[in-house]
This record gives sequence, C-alpha cells and structure tokens, in this order.
Amino acid sequence: MPTLAFQPESNRCPNCAEIIETDAILCRFCQHGLSPVYFRACPGCAEMVRKEATRCRYCQSELPEESSNFPKPRVLRKSESVSKHSVDSDLINERAKVLLSMIRQRDQVNIDESNTRQFIREIVTNDDSALTMMERGFLLQKILDEVFGFGPLGPLLRDPSVKDVYVYGPKQVHVFRSRTGFESTDVSFESDEHLQQVILRIFSQPGLSYSQDARVNTALLPNNSEVIVISPSEQDASGGTTLIIKTIG
Repeated sequence: MPTLAFQPESNRCPNCAEIIETDAILCRFCQHGLSPVYFRACPGCAEMVRKEATRCRYCQSELPEESSNFPKPRVLRKSESVSKHSVDSDLINERAKVLLSMIRQRDQVNIDESNTRQFIREIVTNDDSALTMMERGFLLQKILDEVFGFGPLGPLLRDPSVKDVYVYGPKQVHVFRSRTGFESTDVSFESDEHLQQVILRIFSQPGLSYSQDARVNTALLPNNSEVIVISPSEQDASGGTTLIIKTIG
C-alpha cells in the first residue's frame, strides 16, 4: 500500500510539486523553467521561456530583447501558492474527474505504485484539453492526491504555515495557522462518501486500523501527525463525519 506523506520538501518543483533534483533548471515532470539563469517570464502569458528565445512557444507573442526592464521570473516561496485566479480551476476539476474515472476503470490503482504514477503522468501529458503547462501541473498533483494522498486536503497539508486541519463534514474545512489562527477555506469534498474514501485511505497504512462501529478512531502517522475521526451520532447523522489532522510538536 502506498505511504501517505505531505511534509514539504526543499526539492519540490514550485509549479507541479513533484520531487526534482536540487540543482535542476527544468522540471522533468511539467517542464517548468526553474532557474532565472536560463529562463525568463513571457510578458504576454507569464509562462517561462528560455532567455534566448525571440518568440513565446505558448502564446506565440514576440519577445523583447532581455533587459533590466524585462519581468523577472517569480520564484514561489514554500509558504506561497499560485493564485487561484491564474488557472482554470473548473477545467482542472472536470479533467480530473474524467482521468480518475479512466484510471479506476483500468484498475490502474491496484498495480505497482511507480507504474501507476508514470501512467498518471502520461495521461495528463497527453490529455487533449486546453490546459496550460501550469494547469497540467495542478491537474497532475490533484490526481496524485486523489489516488495516493489526502484528496482535496493535499494542498493544505503541503502548506508549512498550516498546523492543523479541521473537517466538519464534506463542505466545511478549516485550518489553524501559527500566525493567524483559525481560518475557513474554500476546500471541500464532493460528498461524505468522498470524505470517507480519504479517511479509509489514511487508515489503510500499515500498523493502523479503522473500525466502522467505533464513534472515534485515532491514528498517529509516520510524520507524527495525529488523525482523529469522529463519526456522527445517530441523533445527529446529518452533521457529517469530523476529520481532524493535528501536528504534534
């Protein structure tokens, strides 16, 4: 069974979050330019292009000669995320549902993890939808989160400023940040069944057990995060399942 993990790592691509070599200048998964020594941002579409290029290979606009006035590529800090307004979230979500259905219909999830990851990368790369390279990076990570990780909670758990996550049913997700305290988020699950799938995936790790009959289930993950699941009582069945993920230490 794949090991769930969400701790941020120093050698992750800031675009698609895949693990890359520390000194890489180009991400081998999403092909995103990483080093300002070799790449610059296109002023037309903001995609990364090589410094010597005269035309953007994404939007086909003419590129000015490099100068001090040319926009510098923006490198994301670990605590930052790409603005949700810079990507087509609806299209990403739509394609994720289609590709996830394809993966599950072929029973791809039940085979070797490395082969499954490679298969997912291939179908995302070859998907004929009108996604930019950045959006394909988000699509890839979204699918990997659904297959191997914490589903829609993945981006929150990779954010080092998030200390605890509180899920009160499929539509209410809150976080606790060390500096700002409790915050509501726009993250949600498709349904309580979707939430239950993620919970069962968490507890399917070696050494953990989950009882459908127990009102409260707890577990300690390998990264020392505590997971608490509280099932709704018969008197309050409409409240939905509560999932709490707390950082210890």
